[in-house]
Amino acid sequence: MSNTITEGAGRGGNPEFRNFLHYSLGSLIEVENELLLAHRLGYSQESEYSDYRNKSEIIKKMLINLIKAL
Repeated sequence: MSNTITEGAGRGGNPEFRNFLHYSLGSLIEVENELLLAHRLGYSQESEYSDYRNKSEIIKKMLINLIKAL
């Protein structure tokens, strides 16, 4: 995700940067889905899954707020 944000920042304008932030948000949602799947399949404990889920929610809020600010 950070590479996508970096690429978007280098494109030279807020509209394009905003698009890349949306791509990053979509990637984050994909990661959240993979975490849920891994948890349901027994590859992570509840505490580990909950920790990653909480961190992803914080990042999601940050991305959404940055998109709104542009």
